[in-house]
Amino acid sequence: MFKKILFLIFLLFTLSLFISCSGGTPELPYFNTGEPATPDELKIDRLFPSQSVKQWVYNYREFKYSYYYEQVLYEFNATEKWDVLENSSEGSHTYITIDKYGEGYFRSSKIYFKKTPSSLHWWGIKFSYDNYIRGFEGKLLLFPVQANSSWDTIIPFESHDQYLHLGKGRNTVSTISEEVYTPAGTFSHCVRNDFTATDTQDIPDYGYSTLGFAITFWFAPDVGIVKIKSVLTIDSFNYPEKDDRFEIYRTLESYEWMN
Repeated sequence: MFKKILFLIFLLFTLSLFISCSGGTPELPYFNTGEPATPDELKIDRLFPSQSVKQWVYNYREFKYSYYYEQVLYEFNATEKWDVLENSSEGSHTYITIDKYGEGYFRSSKIYFKKTPSSLHWWGIKFSYDNYIRGFEGKLLLFPVQANSSWDTIIPFESHDQYLHLGKGRNTVSTISEEVYTPAGTFSHCVRNDFTATDTQDIPDYGYSTLGFAITFWFAPDVGIVKIKSVLTIDSFNYPEKDDRFEIYRTLESYEWMN
């Protein structure tokens, strides 16, 4: 009887490890709740002030963890800059072009946002070696912003050697009262969005795999995006030794106002 109990405990423990390391949506960051944002702070031009901020500078940290080898395969830290090139208007829509570049192996790119009276979209990215824009839905915010509201959309995962987007995931305004600590300062009344998605795809180097996304954006009033955490898990059906987890952190170091 005792041996049976030990076997059941071992079986449950093994199963829990398998579940924690296999497919599904990665876990989300912990909450750091403070005072909620005011209705005025939740306006689109305050949460993404591309008309008044000229440059965002982020500390970029990326690491890759191998489930098979149970160790971090690499870690990379660099500075990443987002320069606002232009804002152009078309009716009630504002289109924003941002030049994104950094150190080392960074692929420079242009990223494209769109502001409407009812939404903020990250809708495209163009790498320096591409002749075309890779487009997607990218609904980051819907207005009026309300905690616990959610919608279907597509947001890609981009690292130095991965660019993937899944079928539609779910983007949720998890809170409008997050406090975020960064080298650029402490930001209160932040809006936090959690995007999650899962899919099964045939991808280069991994073959047929189960993929999981968890991408969190933090927006601070009058500053914009102050932090992003992106997690990608890859569980290969054919090559379990390639089961990996990528994590990327962008944390605001400084920002520069328009002249």
